[in-house]
Amino acid sequence: MELDEYEDMFNIMPVFREDGQDDEDIEFTNTQLAEFDDSFKKIDKTNSGAVLISEIGSLLRAVGLNPSLKIIKEITEWFELNDIDRINFDQFIKLLKKTWKNNDPQELREAIEVFDPIGNGYFTVEQLKSFLLSLGEPLDEDDFKEILKTITVQPDGTVNTEDIIQLLTADFR
Repeated sequence: MELDEYEDMFNIMPVFREDGQDDEDIEFTNTQLAEFDDSFKKIDKTNSGAVLISEIGSLLRAVGLNPSLKIIKEITEWFELNDIDRINFDQFIKLLKKTWKNNDPQELREAIEVFDPIGNGYFTVEQLKSFLLSLGEPLDEDDFKEILKTITVQPDGTVNTEDIIQLLTADFR
């Protein structure tokens, strides 16, 4: 079955954006689309123009998203349940529009201030974990270890708040 046939069903999938924003409001820049296309082609090792659903986690990470293992499992199971085993680039863009969230760096800075009461621009790894949990999505230890691999942890066990903001707002703009 084709993904297009199930486009309306995206709305009932729990991992998709719940912010009330219509995916038609999401417009990617030409630069973003070029980056997404490049990432898609790297994952499409057979040059078939389609990516296996089993590669969706790698593909989402390749375009700068950081889904948890649970989210990847939910997405994969949803596609398998609907007998969809691969998607093409256009379908992937539709999927991105359904899942894309724009994080405002200023809002994140304000939220991070709670975990940085001294205001020195750093907080501990444990405070980082608490902050990420406060964003609403469950975070298991494996997911947290993956996040730690993408940022610089200082010798004293602290992380720079700007590194976290950059990680959470990465959207190829």
